[in-house]
Amino acid sequence: MQCKYCLAEIEDDVTICPLCGKELKEAEETAEVAAAETEEAVTEETEQNSAEETESEEDWEEEDWEDEEEEEEIPAPKKKAIWWKILLAVVGVVLLALAMTFVILNSLGLTDKFTAKVNNTFHSLKFWREEDLYYKKSYTVKDEKAEKNISTVVATAGDQTLTSGELQAFYWMTVYDFLDYYGSYLSYIGVDVSIPLSEQIYDEATGMTYEQMFLDNALKSWHRYAVLIQLSQEEGFTLTAEQQEEMDAFEARMNALCTQYGYTDIEEFVDAEFFPGGSMDSYLTYNRTCFVALAYYDTLYEGLMPATDEIEEYFKEHEAEFAESGITKEAGNYYNVRHILIAADGGAASGEYTDEDWANWKASADSILADFLATDGTEEGFAALANELSVDSGSNTTGGLYENLTKDTSFVEEFKAWYLDETRKPGDTGIVKTEHGYHIMYFSSSTPIWEYEAKAMALSDNTNKLLEEAQAKYPMSVAYKKITLGNVNLAGE
Repeated sequence: MQCKYCLAEIEDDVTICPLCGKELKEAEETAEVAAAETEEAVTEETEQNSAEETESEEDWEEEDWEDEEEEEEIPAPKKKAIWWKILLAVVGVVLLALAMTFVILNSLGLTDKFTAKVNNTFHSLKFWREEDLYYKKSYTVKDEKAEKNISTVVATAGDQTLTSGELQAFYWMTVYDFLDYYGSYLSYIGVDVSIPLSEQIYDEATGMTYEQMFLDNALKSWHRYAVLIQLSQEEGFTLTAEQQEEMDAFEARMNALCTQYGYTDIEEFVDAEFFPGGSMDSYLTYNRTCFVALAYYDTLYEGLMPATDEIEEYFKEHEAEFAESGITKEAGNYYNVRHILIAADGGAASGEYTDEDWANWKASADSILADFLATDGTEEGFAALANELSVDSGSNTTGGLYENLTKDTSFVEEFKAWYLDETRKPGDTGIVKTEHGYHIMYFSSSTPIWEYEAKAMALSDNTNKLLEEAQAKYPMSVAYKKITLGNVNLAGE
């Protein structure tokens, strides 16, 4: 049927016209209202022209309703049509202006900057999207609010859930790892720890801030661990007794650290030294999540490791890509070597010490090596001695290990000559004198560079495939509007 007021085509059972918004009544009521409106219109016309041309209300009721309706109601849709034409015209002008602006900016190479500015403007106008990383320009809140939201679930994957308190751990560990990795080079990449991370742009093209980048990485990290735990539960995986004991010992270590740092309350310790808006329970959950997921991954590791023929095939398939990085079958070997440096603490420069010093160091090196070969002789035993006796601060916490050395590694020549010897085989030992002192050497292994890199990349691809399939099976859902982050003073002031 048609609306009696604006003539719009509408459904028969509609009671309110969706176009003009007027309520549609029974025919008699509609006629009476229309007659009253018509009478009012005629009265106005009479006052303007002549009283003799006025008709009575009864005469109007006898007129043909359809004719009168067309005469009185036609202007309404005309007004709407004019309004829409004006709007379309304005939109057309705006779009044309934007298109011309984009062409000009693109010709000047400023498109990315313009896009970033638009994104930032959207943030400032609070054009937020609920299920999007950009929902908030800043997720940082007062510590009290972060602590209040500690148990709020902010993400799910399968039957795994992530609370706001647990997210704090994933987020701040991501931040701390980044700051530790770049250290004194932060200024070179444009990061100022004295300024809130939400106010520093990480990606100019998207307007993504460092806070949003860290949050995104933290959520993705949790998702990877969560799906591994989901898979482990499906397969009935359980920790070994030793693994369970190691995981359980974490809480005791945290309590010991709490006392060591002079705190009497573990919650206060976690809040002050790790992150606000978290708790000991949420930090323990974070630790358990990572521990169990990695323990389960270790059981998959051998199955993901490519066989020798698969490594060869992988290298052939990606040979051009490897060549771009300078990796060919003629690139040489990687060498893994352990050593124990016997010298004054920190090593020495040639000529700074007496002949007696050097003689004492040589005698000590000979004695240590002889005892090692007579009593142990294993790489694990050598590693333990290196941690105990070596004065090389660069390796005396990692069993004296230096990995992936090559012929181009910037080590002293005597040291390099020993591991580059073509007759060298795993388990070989020796003593080498350099300007730094006497080195007790242990040859761990050597691998062709192309083979090592192809194996690592194939393993990475296998792992990523496993995780991608698991993440597709158990997608992550995030309630960004519920996320709150505590405020850590990264400048330490």
